[in-house]
Formats: sequence, C-alpha cells, structure tokens
Amino acid sequence: MSGPNLRIFLAMVATMASIANFSYDAAMINSLNVMEPFATYFNLNSTTSSLTVAIIYAGSVLALPLAGPILDNFGRRKGMIIATVVGLIGCILQVAAQEIIQLLVGRFLLGSSFIVVGSGGPSWLMELAPPKTRALITHGMLGSLPITGTIGAILYLGIWESTSDWAWRGGLMGELVGPVIALCLLPFCPESIRYLIATNREEEAFETLLSLRSGDRDDPEVIAEFESIVSSLRHDSDGTSRSSWKPLISPGPNLRRFSIAVLTNIFWQTNGTNFMPYFVTIVIHEAGVTDTSTLLKINVGISVWAALANVCGIYLTAQWGRRKMFLLCTPILGLCFLILGILQYYVDTYQYTSYGVGAIAICFLFQWTSFSSWMILNFSYPSEILKYNQRAKGMVASQAIGYLFGCMMTYAMPLALERISWRFYIINAAWIAPMVAIIWYEIDDIFEKPETDSLREVLDGVEVTTVTKISDDPK
Repeated sequence: MSGPNLRIFLAMVATMASIANFSYDAAMINSLNVMEPFATYFNLNSTTSSLTVAIIYAGSVLALPLAGPILDNFGRRKGMIIATVVGLIGCILQVAAQEIIQLLVGRFLLGSSFIVVGSGGPSWLMELAPPKTRALITHGMLGSLPITGTIGAILYLGIWESTSDWAWRGGLMGELVGPVIALCLLPFCPESIRYLIATNREEEAFETLLSLRSGDRDDPEVIAEFESIVSSLRHDSDGTSRSSWKPLISPGPNLRRFSIAVLTNIFWQTNGTNFMPYFVTIVIHEAGVTDTSTLLKINVGISVWAALANVCGIYLTAQWGRRKMFLLCTPILGLCFLILGILQYYVDTYQYTSYGVGAIAICFLFQWTSFSSWMILNFSYPSEILKYNQRAKGMVASQAIGYLFGCMMTYAMPLALERISWRFYIINAAWIAPMVAIIWYEIDDIFEKPETDSLREVLDGVEVTTVTKISDDPK
C-alpha cells in the first residue's frame, strides 16, 4: 500500500474505531435486556430500561450547541479526538457504575460523543478521499458498524450464564476498545484540506493534498484540484464567519440541502432502523420466544446477517443510486411492521406462541432491509449534499434533530409494547406511507446523472451541461 493510500486508510480505520460503539452498544443493550443479573443489579423495569437507551440520544441532542463549533473551530481530526476522549470517559463511568445514576451519566457522555464522531467522521473522509473513491471509502467505513455489533452479540452469548457482576461489566468494557484504538491513530492522521484552507493555512493544505495524491508540486491535476477547492470555499464563504449558522438556511438551495439532511435523519430514527436494533430481543420475546439462550443466539445471527446486508447495500447503492435504495427499502420496512403487528395480535389474542418463529423471520428481513439502505445512507447522503460551509454544523444539527426523535422512540418502545402491544407496530407501519411520499417528492435524482454534472449541481446549486474533469470535487 502506497503512502497516500496508507494515510487515507489510517484515517478510515481511525474513523471506524471512533464510531464502533454505535453498533456495539445496540448489540450490548439487546443482550443486557434479557440478562437477569444486570436488571437485578440496577433494579430495572420497563421505564428505566428505556431510559438507559434514550439517554444516549439525549446526550446527542444536548451536545448540539458544542458539536458544530468543535468541528469547525478545532478541525475535523482534533474535533474527533475531543469527542472520543469524552466518549471514553463515558465508557469508563459505565463500567464502574455502582448506581443507576452513574450508569446513566456515563451513557449520556457516550451519546454526546456520538453526534460529533457520527457527523465529523463521514465529513472528514469525504474531504480527504479522492473524488472517484470518496463514496466507496465512506461507505466502507460505515460497513464496519454491524461487524462490531456482531462482536458484542457473540461476547454476551459466551457470558450470559455467569451470575457474576463482572460478566456483564466485562461486556461493558468492550466499549473501551474502539475509543482507545481511535485515540492511538487519530494524532497521526491528516487534517481536512478544506479546514486548513478555511483557516488560512493554504501552504499546509497544499502539502497535505500532495501527500494524499502522490503528486509532485508541478502536477497539473493536483494544482487544478487545489485551485478548485480554494475557489469553491471562497465562493461558499460569502462573507459569513465560520461560527455562523446562516449558511444552513440561506440562500434557498442551501436550505433545501439542509432540509433533506434533516428529513433523512428524522426518517432514520422513526422508520425503525435505529431503534429496532436495541430491542430485537424484546420484540421476539413478546412474540413468544422466551428462552434466554435462544434470544442471544438470535441476536448473534441477526448481527451477522446485518453485516452481510451492509456489504450488499454498499454494492447496490453504487449500482442503483441513493434514491432507488430509499424508495425500494422503505416500503419493505413498513410491510415488516405490519406483519409484526398481525403476528403480535394473534400471540396476544389466541396465545399462539408458535408465531414467534414468524417474528424472528420478519426481524431478519427488517435488519437486512435497514442495514443495506438507511444504516449506510443516513451518514453518507447528508455529507454528500451539504456544502463545506454547511457540512459540520449541518451534519450535527440534522443528526441532533434526528436524535431528538430517536430519544422519544427508544424511550417509548418498551412501554408501548407493554401497553398497546401490536398497535405499536401498526402505527409505525402507517407512518411509513407518508415517509415514502416525502422521499419521492424531496429526494431527487441529482446523483443518478453522470458523476461530474450531478456533483457540480449539488455543490454549486446550478444546472450545468459541461464541466472539466476536476469539477467533481465536493467543496
């Protein structure tokens, strides 16, 4: 592997490690939901169990005022270092928790780090990678998520029978690994070229670009790319300071980009993609499968299944485009909710516990559909359509709005299954219909056209017919 490729690969691995707990945490909570020693130690009920998940989202929402300025003022790389340190502190508090309040504080800090690494990581890679491999590298980074989830599920499958508190604490210790690896790698990674230019460090930015492109100082392609980036950033700035939030809503094309980013995050949180992974074991348990060992084995199987779906989704997205993946997969999620509602109705009404097998199959279908589409596109699509002067704050703000909805969904789900049972699934199925209509109307075909034209339209907000080769570089 050559020097430039190694530097980008290093940044990719560092980003993978920094976001590893996104999926590990879901698999971990799924397992802890059915482990009696954990529930007994903290005296958990349906309300407090919901709170242990919802507090993650609350941390992400309340970190909004700081997250964008951290990434814009300290840079993508240093911003991720700061957030990773905060997340590591949160993980340590979880492991050492003696009371539920300490557990919740730790999870709150972990959630506050999620919004920075979840928005900064994809943006950073988009701004480092060459235009032709940018989507592949970003999607490849996201492809690591279900792998860490699988590791978490397997770990708890091996320790669930232990009655020692150190069994479930050992699983919590797994959340220390990703942040530690990230903190070992991030100091050696390059800073975003666009951030360096935006902070008047153009010589350093040019040297960084040279190191990432294998070009000499006189290479016309490197010079052209650098000049294109400088020109676009100057055009974007429009006299606004880096601390301003105005570019999110002005001019009009900027508002549309930001609106799409917000809608993407809201839909991600409300179509089940992000809250169902935390509660798959509860869903299947409510449908009639109550054996703990069986539930944990299903959790491992679904995690492996999700990893395969993620790889498949990366390939299909490259072949079919973003809009088609959104429109194909979202209705299937609604159908899954509808079938789960019907199955749960028969379990509740006629005590047909054998219907739990059907619930398992539907959960597998749901995970395949969500992990091959929304779990990838929620992170990559907004970072692709937002301009540089929108990207950090736009990613943070849109994710924070989404996490607000996620907080409500994750807090409500166990309570809803307990109190309204199958009706909860029917309500979610009904919500998918207007979601599909909004996607059809709002998500256009800008990425389905030839690459250079489509990206230029996204970045400059104008329709073009002829562009030079270098113009496919996003700002």
